[in-house]
Amino acid sequence: MGIRETVLAEVNPDGYHSCMNEQRFFAARLRELRAAAGLTQRELAERAGMHPQSLVKLENEDREPTWATVLVLAAALGVKVQAFTVEPKETAPAPRGRPRKVAEAAPAARKRGKK
Repeated sequence: MGIRETVLAEVNPDGYHSCMNEQRFFAARLRELRAAAGLTQRELAERAGMHPQSLVKLENEDREPTWATVLVLAAALGVKVQAFTVEPKETAPAPRGRPRKVAEAAPAARKRGKK
């Protein structure tokens, strides 16, 4: 067993053995840490000196992070690198796009226009 497999087995004994699972694990944990810090993707990207789209790709599991990226993200979030090894509570990617508008807001806007 190589060092990578040994470390992954320590982090998650139930197994996150494939690259895809590692990306899913990292993406979910990154979203959790960002939300806990109260930051938007754009705010975190600015703090980390990254392009916002790079952060989006990491959170959507479209890109695997480099070690340098992990280091700057940890610093920008104010956490130790080990925070990324804690198993995430959620593993599904965040929904894409904007949330739907609340239906109750529309009738109030129409009432203002009527006399």
